[in-house]
Amino acid sequence: MDRREFVVTTLTVGGGFALALAFPQSQAEGAVNAAKIPDKPWESLVGNDDTEINPWLVVAPDDTVTIRVAQSEMGQQTFTSWSKMICEELECDWSKVRAEYASVNRHFRENKVYRRMATNASGAVRSSREYLQQA
Repeated sequence: MDRREFVVTTLTVGGGFALALAFPQSQAEGAVNAAKIPDKPWESLVGNDDTEINPWLVVAPDDTVTIRVAQSEMGQQTFTSWSKMICEELECDWSKVRAEYASVNRHFRENKVYRRMATNASGAVRSSREYLQQA
């Protein structure tokens, strides 16, 4: 490989990464209006008085249900899908359902408590459905 070929290849790969990162991910676009998706989803919505049912599910004293989503939101509407699954299983009020990103630190600190935090091959909902419904 000569220097010119190396430069062209490097710029092509680097440009592909830059292009992939240039499009902002909007959590609110396409989401159901009743569910609250925070402006900064990496900030926790959970308060000190809330009861953690399991790593994915937290219920507040006012019956607000917070779902910790362990997959990336990459256009698959993972926040909405997970929220709908949990809401259906619990038969809770949709207007009191919240979604937030699960903590990567907790995932590794507690021996992969969220099972799978990767999103690939449109599998965010498909691969998580069974254990979320049993949560």
